[in-house]
Amino acid sequence: MRIKYKNKTGTIPNDPACGITKGCFQQCTGDTCSYLVTWQDLGTGVRFELYGKPGTGSSEAYLALGLSADKRMGDDSVTECVASNGDIRVFNSYNRGYGNNRLNPPQLGLANFRGGYQNGVLWCAFTRQKSGNVQSEMFDLNQDWYLMLAKGSAVPGYILTMHSTVNLPPVSASQVDFQSATVQQGVHIKYPLVKAHGILMIIAWVLCVGVGILAARYYKNVWADKTFLGLKIWFQIHRACMVSAFVLNSIAFIIIFSFVKGYSEINIQGKQYLASHPVLGIIVTALCVINPLMSLVRPAPDHKNRPIFNWAHWGVGMCAYILSAITICFGFQLPKSSTPTYAVYIMIVYVIYVIIFDVIFEMTECFSRRQKKVEAGGMEMSNKNGTDNGNVPNGKSSSKDQMRKMDKIKTFLLVLHIAVTGAFALVLALVVGLN
Repeated sequence: MRIKYKNKTGTIPNDPACGITKGCFQQCTGDTCSYLVTWQDLGTGVRFELYGKPGTGSSEAYLALGLSADKRMGDDSVTECVASNGDIRVFNSYNRGYGNNRLNPPQLGLANFRGGYQNGVLWCAFTRQKSGNVQSEMFDLNQDWYLMLAKGSAVPGYILTMHSTVNLPPVSASQVDFQSATVQQGVHIKYPLVKAHGILMIIAWVLCVGVGILAARYYKNVWADKTFLGLKIWFQIHRACMVSAFVLNSIAFIIIFSFVKGYSEINIQGKQYLASHPVLGIIVTALCVINPLMSLVRPAPDHKNRPIFNWAHWGVGMCAYILSAITICFGFQLPKSSTPTYAVYIMIVYVIYVIIFDVIFEMTECFSRRQKKVEAGGMEMSNKNGTDNGNVPNGKSSSKDQMRKMDKIKTFLLVLHIAVTGAFALVLALVVGLN
């Protein structure tokens, strides 16, 4: 419905009837509010008014009031007020998981629509039938429910887009009785277990696996004559990193399964690819378990099947590493993570860094292999004209010096890599944890 709505100040005034003749769900300071929802019992129905600031900067926006049995999104009855070029329409919908679907018919049980959108403030009013012949996905207003108020952008055709995943919708502190004039303050629900899950996965895959793979691939011949606790140094670094990654991944896996109480299906409009996050997470965890189990049946170094094992072990590890980066990026975009979009870009920069660093290490490996050929006599390094003092330079000695220099360079690169991956992991963990 298009009506003349005047809001010259761009503010939402507090309703003096709150707590007297109307119930209210609000976040107000003094006489002004960030948002306001009022309700008034009319017998067979309830009269609602919604005020909010979608913050879209366009004429396409919405406010959506959700009724829920708990404080989590999912299985919620929703009534939407959608603005499109000055026209306000009201619809019923239902949240299934993270997805929202309009009911059919979408305006059943709704009447007396009014609304407007001016100076960034969206307002609408409607009467909603309490019960009777309404659909089961329209919750009975004779019962008490938690309230949620979402806001965001719409697209032509009165279609909602996903609300912010950083600033999640406020939720009422307790369940609301629509037959009483109570006042409820909105609270922003936090999900510390979800954040703990994400932080542990970041440390496991960005830092631990990032260092562990590098040590196994490029450092087997560095410190060749040195051991630590009876084993080669590269192997100790690799094993410590991979065991840490396995433990952290397992804890994170248990935390999230405990939080969602099993498997969680994800359905987000416009981002259907995010539905693969739990599937990819399970695959990554399975590969994380398979790889150390493979090590228990590792053939001896001189066994004919050792090359097959080496490739299989490397392949499983790299598949898990690549999939983990994709899974983490998808996780950043899920609502309960409350993570800003730029976290995905930080992760992309990390992936680019890993690729560049891998190229650098391949170059050092090529140089090292060439020096080994020289040391083995595979290349002629003599100076036919001699030196200034008439002596012929010792090619093998020079080659060994070059190898020692290369080992020092690779040691420096390892320390640098640990510092850089540690910085990436720290920044990402802070972005997830503090937002």
